[in-house]
Amino acid sequence: MSLRIGILTEKFAPDAGGLAVSSERLVTMLGRAGHEVFVMTPSPKLPAGDAAHETRDRVTVTRFGVHRSQGETLLEWNDLAVATKKKQGLDVLHALSASWSSWAAVHAARWCGIPAVVSTRGADIDSSITDPARTSIVLWALEKAEAVTAPSVEIGKKVHTLAGDRAVYLQPNSVDAGVFRRLPDAADVKVKLGLEGSKVIGFAGEAKKRKGLVTLLKALGRLLEEDKSWKLVLAGALKREDAHLVAGWQKAHPSTSKAVGLIPWKTAGELARVMNAMDVLALPAWRTAGAASVIEAMACETPVVVSDVPGLRGVVRNNQTGLVVAQRDDVALADAIRKLYFDGEFRKKLTTAGRAWALSEAAPEKEREALEHAYERVLGRGDAGKTVRFTVIPGQR
Repeated sequence: MSLRIGILTEKFAPDAGGLAVSSERLVTMLGRAGHEVFVMTPSPKLPAGDAAHETRDRVTVTRFGVHRSQGETLLEWNDLAVATKKKQGLDVLHALSASWSSWAAVHAARWCGIPAVVSTRGADIDSSITDPARTSIVLWALEKAEAVTAPSVEIGKKVHTLAGDRAVYLQPNSVDAGVFRRLPDAADVKVKLGLEGSKVIGFAGEAKKRKGLVTLLKALGRLLEEDKSWKLVLAGALKREDAHLVAGWQKAHPSTSKAVGLIPWKTAGELARVMNAMDVLALPAWRTAGAASVIEAMACETPVVVSDVPGLRGVVRNNQTGLVVAQRDDVALADAIRKLYFDGEFRKKLTTAGRAWALSEAAPEKEREALEHAYERVLGRGDAGKTVRFTVIPGQR
């Protein structure tokens, strides 16, 4: 059954970053499935009070200007969602992260008398509940939403810890395997990016301390002691408050300061090309992390190494689809990177299995079906559970 869905997301393509890419992927997927989708997203490029609209393929995107006050921006978002419901007859409002958007979606939905869904991503819950500015509104949204989705059981249990025994539906991460794949000109991509002759360690997303930036830099230092051709490519952005970590590392390593580089990207296709230039993708997160970039790298047949934390260990199977190392262990990380680069037979085994896993377990139709099931349930339709991936995550007893 076709639905009219209001999507609230803090970033949407062509904005940079993982949330923008995943939001566009999900929205496009829903539109292709026959749903009418109305995206509402803030834009710092627009003056406060202004809005811009674009419609294509059953998807309407409304970008609105942000205010100096976060509270005013939230109220503007809420008003936009209410107005869109009245004009378009929305069936459900859906926030794509447990952050600012969750309050606006849930508050507007309750005001309009329609259900709200909040999707949690990797570390958004940890970030929100430890930020005094967001804690109360995010906890309220998690408690009041008719349903919450989580990409893994571990993250679902975090929701239960915070918001009680409530409906949490598994919504697996997915990947567009037609975009994220091994490209026939992968070697040429390296040349075009100025990485010819380098052993490239890649990171994708917003580089910051919590995602293991310190561990990554320490591991790079160890590898450079043996071979000056190693380079670390940060594909995406460097978190402003953590930029000093890279600057400090470069100051301490003047002879190899250019071994760290930043490559910004906006589209999924651009990111896929950068991933094709990576010899290894590393995500040594210190705490819970989203696995989107890891799954994308696996689909590109780029070997991956991650830390043993929630959100990652359920995706990468150690010695089968990638390598898993202890968190904050730069020695183990350097060893894993070295093994993935130099052991060609082992690398091929892992990348082949990783691509197969992405095609099977991260297929877009699985994410779409799971999300549609959550919509049906909050609207009082559908079966209580169809398969394991649709079951409500049990609370901790």
